[in-house]
Amino acid sequence: MRYSFDLKILMRSPRRLSASTIVEVVIAMVIMVTVMLVAVSLIGRLSISGIPLVRIRAQAQAETLASQDAGDGKTGESSWDIGGLRYIRKVSLYKDYTDLRRIQVEAFQNGVQLCLVSRLVKVGDEKNL
Repeated sequence: MRYSFDLKILMRSPRRLSASTIVEVVIAMVIMVTVMLVAVSLIGRLSISGIPLVRIRAQAQAETLASQDAGDGKTGESSWDIGGLRYIRKVSLYKDYTDLRRIQVEAFQNGVQLCLVSRLVKVGDEKNL
C-alpha cells in the first residue's frame, strides 16, 4: 500500500482534529519529555574509568584557576561559581620563604569537595614549580 501526501487536497478539505488525535499527540509529547529527562540524568552520571565526568571537569577548571596570575605575589582568598560548581582559591606564604606562594584551589558541588589542586609558585615567575 502506498501512502502519499498531497498538500493541495489537505488545503481544500480541512479536517477537524478529533479528541483521540489530540490525546495521541499529548501522549507522544509526554513520552518525548520523559525520555529527554532520563537521558539528561544519565549523562550527569557518566564516568570515565569510574571517575564521574563532573569531577574531571572540576579538576580541569581547578588546574586552570591555580595557574592564573600565579606569580603576582598577592595572598588571600577568592571564589567563583562556574557551571554549578563552587571554586575557592587560597594563596598563602609558603613556610618562611618570602618569594614562594602556595596556591590551593578547591572545587565543591552542593557542599561536597570534588577536588583539591595545590601549586607552589615563585613570586615574579609565571611558571609553576
